[in-house]
Amino acid sequence: FRSNNLDPNARHCMASAAYAFMRTFGMDEPMGCYDDFEHADAFVLWGSNMAEMHPILWTRLADRRLGHEHVKVAVLSTFTHRSMDLADVPIIFKPSTDLAIMNYIANHIISTGRVNEDFVRAHTTFMKGVDDIGYGLRADDPLEMKAKNAGDPTKMEPIDFDSFKAFVADYTLEKVAELTGSDPGFLEQLAELYANPETKVMSLWTMGF
Repeated sequence: FRSNNLDPNARHCMASAAYAFMRTFGMDEPMGCYDDFEHADAFVLWGSNMAEMHPILWTRLADRRLGHEHVKVAVLSTFTHRSMDLADVPIIFKPSTDLAIMNYIANHIISTGRVNEDFVRAHTTFMKGVDDIGYGLRADDPLEMKAKNAGDPTKMEPIDFDSFKAFVADYTLEKVAELTGSDPGFLEQLAELYANPETKVMSLWTMGF
C-alpha cells in the first residue's frame, strides 16, 4: 500500500460486508439469528467450510441435519472439503460463477410461478448497478483509467420487476450448468430449496464470498 500506516483488515473485510448489507437490506446486519439453526429445514453454505472454520456452529447444523430426516444441506464451493461430507446437495463450481447460480435460482422461482407478488410489490425495490467498475486501484493506474465506472461503483438506477425478470430469464439451468461446470441435477435441487415456500432455508457464507 506504499505506507507504513495501515488499516486493520476491516477495510477489506467488515467494511465491505457492512456496505453490502446497507446496499442490499438497508441496514448493517445479516437477516436471521443463531436460533434459526434449530428451526431450519435446509442449510445452504455459500463458499463456507464450516466443518473446519466454524466447528461450534457446525455441530449445531450437524445435530439438526442428523436428527431430522427431512433436513437438507447444500454446500457450494470451488473445491471439495470436509463440509461436503454432510452435503445432500454438493455443488462444485468454477471460480467467479457463483452469481450465475444466484441468477438461476431467481429465474427458477419466477419461471415456476412461485413468486409472492403481493410481498414483492409491498416490500422490495429492484435496482440495476453498473459494471466495469475497475479494481479499486489508484486513479492514475492504467487499469483504473480504462474502466468506465471506476471511482463510483455505487451508481444504481431503479428498475421494475418485469425488467429484473427479463434479466434473469437468460440464466437457464442448461446455461448455468455449462457456465459453472456444476451438476444440473444438484443445481435444480438447490433452486427448489429456495422456491418451496414451505421450506425454511438458512443461508450461510463467509468472507470472500
